[in-house]
Amino acid sequence: IGDYLTLPWGGDLTKEYCDKELDMMYLLEEKRKLEYFYNATGGERWLENSGWLNDTLPHCQWHGLVCDENDDVIEINLNNNNVMGGIETLSFLSRLTKLDLSGNRLSGEIPLRFASFFPNLVHIDISNNEFGGCVDMTFSSGMLHANYSYNNFICASAKKYKPAREALEVVDISNNQIDQDVSEVFGNMPPNLRELDLSDNRIEGSFMNPFPRFENIQRFDISDNNMNGPLPEFSRAIPLIKELDLSNQRQTEQGGLTGTISPDFIRLNELLVLNLASNNLTSFPSDLGNLLRLKRLDLSSNLLSQSIPSELGNLAGLNELDLSNNLLSESIPSELGNLAGALEVLDLTNNKLSEQVPSSFESF
Repeated sequence: IGDYLTLPWGGDLTKEYCDKELDMMYLLEEKRKLEYFYNATGGERWLENSGWLNDTLPHCQWHGLVCDENDDVIEINLNNNNVMGGIETLSFLSRLTKLDLSGNRLSGEIPLRFASFFPNLVHIDISNNEFGGCVDMTFSSGMLHANYSYNNFICASAKKYKPAREALEVVDISNNQIDQDVSEVFGNMPPNLRELDLSDNRIEGSFMNPFPRFENIQRFDISDNNMNGPLPEFSRAIPLIKELDLSNQRQTEQGGLTGTISPDFIRLNELLVLNLASNNLTSFPSDLGNLLRLKRLDLSSNLLSQSIPSELGNLAGLNELDLSNNLLSESIPSELGNLAGALEVLDLTNNKLSEQVPSSFESF
């Protein structure tokens, strides 16, 4: 019918007119859904609910809503607002790009169909709530940033054929109750992540070797879990890593990473933070002294039974060096005095080191 339709009684029903009518219908339906969400999540008891359900105000002026030039809601920011109930009461806002409901009292499981309601969502933050069940890391199709931390999720997965698997850059599932083998958690893990935080869960098992390749990842934290077994070779898998935290895996008697710290670590040239504390590691290479960008090195509370390599004195930019609570022996190398310029924390306590302090330490 082209761009217009001639009516029997005369006049044209133009495509422009139809589009405006459809847009008006969408906005009315959008407002109705927001009103339902407000009522279903205790809106009257929200800490801030200015504008909501006020018929004299357009919904774009309601607290926490951001609209585009067409008055479509593109952001919902209701963090720390005493929002309670289930998240499924928020549905079919197809133009929403950002959803922040962090720091509330939302609970229950996230329905599988929920992500389909928000095809344009790129940022979701539902941290610090009371959600349970399983969480899909990939969520909606264009997702870039996802924060699911501080909830009660017991499992996490990523769907292999979702477009977001390639797009996702930041995932935080820390401080949950994830009780899976590490191989399950990493099954179909999005390959283009820049940051991944799985800390403070109940993840167990041994690292896969070879470790999955994440060419863009810069921060990886899986501390405070219950993993065991040897460290994999990381250099080919995460070549751009800046912060690597595998500490505190001794949540049970079976936990704790074992074996030696491989010389492979020296190929991680971008590394700024390396934390392997509270494991069962037995030795580390002198070549760690070649990681010249390193700011923090924590190998405390392991089973390291060797002398302290003098090469650590090459780390002139180091701010923190913690080798405490090990079985280190012999004398403290005088080369560690070279660290005096930048070093803020040096802890060598609870070892078997000589009590003689090098004269170079006078500059500390």
